[in-house]
Amino acid sequence: MGLFHFDRRPLLLLGAGACCGVYIATGRSCLYAILLVVALTALGLACRTSLRLIVAFFVTVAFFGLWGFVSSSALDSSYMEFDGRDCFITGRVVSVDAQKDRYTLITVKPEGIFSKKLKVYLFDNRIDFIQGDGISLTGELMKPESATNPGGYDSRKMLYGDGVTAIVFCGEGKVAFQEGVSAGHLFGLLRRDIQVRCRDFLGSENGNLVSAMLIGDKAELDPKVKDEFRDSGLSHTMAVSGSHVAYIILPLYFIFTKLGVEKKKYYPWIIVLLIFFALLAGMQPSVLRAGITAVIMLVGGLIDRNPEPLNSLAASAIILLIINPFSLYDAGFILSFTSVLSILLFYKPITYFLGNNPVSGVVSMSIAVQLGILPVMAKLFYNVQIFSVFANILVFPVRALLSVMAWLMYLLSCVYIPIGNVLSYPVGILADMMASTAELFSSSTWSVVNLVNIHPLIIAVYYVVLWLILYKKKNRMVYPAVGAIVLTLYFLFMAVQSNMWIFLDSGKADCFIIKTESGRDIMIDTGEYALGNSIAYFTGDYIDSIFLSHAHEDHIGGLSDVLERFRVGVVYIPGCRGAAMYNVISICADYGVPCIALMDGDVIEADGCRLEIFNPADYEYMSLNDTSMVIKLTCRDKSLLLCGDCESAAELDMLARGCDVKADVLKVPHHGALNAAETAFIEAVGAKTAVITCEEDDVSHPAHKTLERLAGCDIYRSDKHGAIIIELTGKGYRINTEKR
Repeated sequence: MGLFHFDRRPLLLLGAGACCGVYIATGRSCLYAILLVVALTALGLACRTSLRLIVAFFVTVAFFGLWGFVSSSALDSSYMEFDGRDCFITGRVVSVDAQKDRYTLITVKPEGIFSKKLKVYLFDNRIDFIQGDGISLTGELMKPESATNPGGYDSRKMLYGDGVTAIVFCGEGKVAFQEGVSAGHLFGLLRRDIQVRCRDFLGSENGNLVSAMLIGDKAELDPKVKDEFRDSGLSHTMAVSGSHVAYIILPLYFIFTKLGVEKKKYYPWIIVLLIFFALLAGMQPSVLRAGITAVIMLVGGLIDRNPEPLNSLAASAIILLIINPFSLYDAGFILSFTSVLSILLFYKPITYFLGNNPVSGVVSMSIAVQLGILPVMAKLFYNVQIFSVFANILVFPVRALLSVMAWLMYLLSCVYIPIGNVLSYPVGILADMMASTAELFSSSTWSVVNLVNIHPLIIAVYYVVLWLILYKKKNRMVYPAVGAIVLTLYFLFMAVQSNMWIFLDSGKADCFIIKTESGRDIMIDTGEYALGNSIAYFTGDYIDSIFLSHAHEDHIGGLSDVLERFRVGVVYIPGCRGAAMYNVISICADYGVPCIALMDGDVIEADGCRLEIFNPADYEYMSLNDTSMVIKLTCRDKSLLLCGDCESAAELDMLARGCDVKADVLKVPHHGALNAAETAFIEAVGAKTAVITCEEDDVSHPAHKTLERLAGCDIYRSDKHGAIIIELTGKGYRINTEKR
């Protein structure tokens, strides 16, 4: 329990307090942060930590809680007066983040000392911007929103974590290059030179890959290569982090040590070089963490003190949270600190199992990192890369050698170009090895497994089990304790969500998930774009069946992405003439998923749920909307009527055919449009609750008259309430919404 004797490493306790304080002030729920504060206090007192330090810990929690609240208010108010308005902006390009067919995504720092950064989408852009370029533009400014779906992308926290407080959408011809030179522009020119030389020496594909590994610039990297590195668990090799700093420090340390140079003569130059590299890499949180930690260690060496690694790591976290409390939500910040913490805590005990030699050292380090970040990856991205450990073990020496050789190739080519040509051959071979490894370990169907939302208590249990196995292995009681904890973890994890109807917020589009009695998953429509993480939050890796209402993009557009990411049992489509489902059938065939047509009168029984199909009938409809599959879902004694985009003609036809449309909950047809949800149909359904999927500021969906017809219902709208979750209970159902 020496780790929790915080008098030996006080900054570790204060760093944890800083993180807890920020989360209490800015997180979705402060309960778990408060529980962590209580747990750390109890552990500290149990290990005889001084009362003075415990008091300092509480002061730190309070200070960073206040700092988080103040920063949140300031960032929320930044540019608020321009929200939804066209603005003229002049400033400088901080970074070029992505280059797509339709748009270029850049980060811009407007003029003014206290102005905050902006993310700018340049649509149909023809100007090749680099870091530091002057820019002027006119576009619509929007404040980022918090997540509206469980597990969804929280653009507010993510952008605030990068110091960005608003998004600007700029159309063609509304942007101009501004002449001028700045320090940032010099770094931009240097980054561009690195990219150009890498492409000249290695070709486009390998050149973009190597420049991404050197300076973290992935804007021009092939999306297929990005996906392969992500699915194999190697995407971190293209994010500037601690390993990049190590590749700079270690060769210089080795050379100067062999030459007998005193550390006081070359440590300051290494510190200057690290600062230069951080600026070159765009001051990303991961490289800042590594740089600050390394500088602390180097300064300690200069004054003949040996800083404790955990203290140094915690000090860098405190500094970054002082600069920007929302760094806590940056994925790079989280993964960077978790990785280093895992190495510091787990590497040594793992070497006891595997032995202490160079090969086992590489294996032990890879295992330590993967064990540490496994639950973090699952919580952040709702999936895990199954072969990540093996891929990282294989590429560890390759990546280290590639980084050193690639920097030599670039630096020596600046002196004499033929040297760069010579070095490009081994660098190209190493880059091919990296790319081949990523392709190999991402090619399996099981390379990535999606996971449902994992409760924070399960993550806590995981780390307790890991700690007991690695540090208490000689204690006879550890194995019964681990067994009990694992059983608890199993039953907690297996207690999957059930008896829920989830209406995800996908704008003016439909994407619903039905959780059955035993937790099986039925999906109704996929939205225009797949909400991958939000779907995985509820379903995990397998979706039993998907029902597609009709062939409009806002209902089937996300199908390819869903089939690409998830394993799917079967897809059901409307079977009437004119349903125009040929593309869906082709996509399902490509993925080997059976596709079955349904018509009026068909019934599907699924795990205690009954799905009755009322529409389409055997007609040739005039409107594609009227081909919508209308489903009455009955679970227990409660029912839900899902109407797709059917319009008045289909509604009246169902009534004429005597369909039993009575239901407790109605998914309002066609997003509440004027030509749907007829009075007679609404009265026949007799629902107490109505759900409307729509987007903000769309005056026709829902129409005012439709809302008047629904006056007798409790109305829930995705634009106002975000995701709408209906939980079936013994006495009926209760409704929760993501926007509160």
